[in-house]
Amino acid sequence: MDKYKTGELIRTARTNKGYTQTELGDLIGVTNKAVSRWEKGESFPDVGLLEDIARVLDLKIEQLVTGDDVSGGENGADAVVGDTEGSGAGQADISDSETREEIMVDMVRTVKMQQKEKSRMIRRVLLPVLAYGLMILHGFILLSDQHAQYRMSRIDSIIMICVYVLIIVSVVRQKESFIKPFDRMSAVLCGAEAFCAIYSIAITVWCISSIEEGRIPFGLELHQVGPVLAWQLIACAMFSVGIAAITMFRYIRREVPLTIESIICVMSFYIATVYRLLLGRCDTLDGFRTILYKETVVIIAAFVIAIVFTCVVRRVMRKDMA
Repeated sequence: MDKYKTGELIRTARTNKGYTQTELGDLIGVTNKAVSRWEKGESFPDVGLLEDIARVLDLKIEQLVTGDDVSGGENGADAVVGDTEGSGAGQADISDSETREEIMVDMVRTVKMQQKEKSRMIRRVLLPVLAYGLMILHGFILLSDQHAQYRMSRIDSIIMICVYVLIIVSVVRQKESFIKPFDRMSAVLCGAEAFCAIYSIAITVWCISSIEEGRIPFGLELHQVGPVLAWQLIACAMFSVGIAAITMFRYIRREVPLTIESIICVMSFYIATVYRLLLGRCDTLDGFRTILYKETVVIIAAFVIAIVFTCVVRRVMRKDMA
């Protein structure tokens, strides 16, 4: 491929057609600057555009690829036919040329399909990746020393709701989620996330109750209970991140669509993270218990609303598809 020869060919064909660079760009969906770069030989047209360029300028894709100027488009083809009429070799040349052109067209269309598929894939994974990325970043900020609050602020609650919304939109916008069944691996991931959330709640409440009753959990010294519990909560949060990574890996590979486990993952992560935040910020046991219950209600309420809304939307959309 010679981009200078191709650029000159495009310029000549465009001039013969009477198009300006802007008009040609509008016809094939690019800017006039892109057309200018092609004609100057600074760049080569995207392979996915070759079929449109050839159609608009009455050229062959093979001409655009090689840069060879078969003048006159259809007139040039008529001249070739006239020169070779009655000649077996000429007919063979025309047949070979048509075959090469068909191969070129098929190749270009395949590339265009691949480009469209790649674009769809990017749009497909953008929302869940953004949701999980925001969730992890928010968790890091909550546990960092820069977060001076001893509980989730209103901004923190809004961010958590935004994560839920992004996940919900990612789930309900998938058509395949209404067709493909809920597979065994998804059920296992849901169960693991639910167990992780229940464990975070149970171990934290058990530690509080044991200390209030004068018993020291884990058979440790009192000053050791906090760090041990904190590391368990961090482990639960990291476990949720791991489940999110597995979910996204399967989603990107198109093994399964995003389902309810992605919403459970958010709930489990925030329970472990917020509990760890409270553990490091509260000074009194009574204050810890009170705030713990309030934050738990907020997180679980957001989770229940997300699940109910997702199920309702999925049911409505499934009926519409039927």
